[in-house]
Amino acid sequence: MSTIQISPGAASAREAARKPNGKFGEQEHDESGVPLDVPGRAFSPSETFTRRYESVDEKVAAFKVEIDRAVESLADDENWLDYLDMASKFYRYSPTNQLLIAIQTGGRATQVAGFRKWKDEFGRTVKKGEKAIGILAPRVVNVTEKDAGGAPVKGPDGKPVKRRQVVGFTTASVFDVSQTEGDPLPELERELSDDPPEGFLDDLEAAAKAAGYTVEYREMNSHSNRTAQGWTDPKSKVIVVDSALSRGSVAATLAHEIGHVYAGHCDPENDGKYHVGEGGCRGRFEVEADSVAYVVQRANGVYPGQATKLTAQYVAGWSRHDKDALRESADAVSKASKAILSAVPFRSVQDA
Repeated sequence: MSTIQISPGAASAREAARKPNGKFGEQEHDESGVPLDVPGRAFSPSETFTRRYESVDEKVAAFKVEIDRAVESLADDENWLDYLDMASKFYRYSPTNQLLIAIQTGGRATQVAGFRKWKDEFGRTVKKGEKAIGILAPRVVNVTEKDAGGAPVKGPDGKPVKRRQVVGFTTASVFDVSQTEGDPLPELERELSDDPPEGFLDDLEAAAKAAGYTVEYREMNSHSNRTAQGWTDPKSKVIVVDSALSRGSVAATLAHEIGHVYAGHCDPENDGKYHVGEGGCRGRFEVEADSVAYVVQRANGVYPGQATKLTAQYVAGWSRHDKDALRESADAVSKASKAILSAVPFRSVQDA
């Protein structure tokens, strides 16, 4: 599966805007002393998160309206990239909570945790007057297992068997590190490099192996725009990458192909869908794989650069008028990225 091609002009223009002085900024909300409640380019704080509600259900419903608005905004390529930036920092969170954190902090949050976690685990306290960042948390209850006749199922100890069941959502509060003070934290290296860190390629190969795939490097003459830099064979479970590529391009291509695998594009039910005609999902699959590659690389301190070919014509083209498609793709990217980064212990991953 090949990466999407865009014009060099479009790529260089976007990179110039997103890569000042050849690097991303380290602590985005610290670059100019901008507080978290000041609107960002893509995500803006809303009074939804500061007003009082009559009930938790009303509050959750209001949060979901904000999430829907944020999802619609993802049809813009810059907003999509901003979402991926948040996903790379908070890949352990659900896509819903990634968006909620982004909305309430203007996309400037870098490391969040609950009040007690900051205090008990990190020796830090939330500064007086700081506003909490609201996220959604599952509301779980214990229910008794019942047999076909409706009678309680009993365990070996003779007591009814209980299982935990999600019955809805409630809200929870977290705070960004910039809202806290106290013991110093190990610094997260947020300045990204074009060159993959030591061991990153090995970790990518290990993630491919964890999914049942092997990685092969072959000379493929991929300097030609007509030749793919890599491809995946779901039947033989092999990912092939051009051996003539630079280390950075090898990492980007391998991350892209692994993205296809973990996003489910290679599953049997998607067999035959990789085409551009009616019923085809090629555009969507390629954007999702590129997006996963972006998140995985950025989470490991790599600047994705030219290898991440995301533009409005691809993001908006297949989903501008379909909010459900945007939500599904954001969910697929988030889940696949988390699965990859959790499949093996990436030695250079930068957890937020």
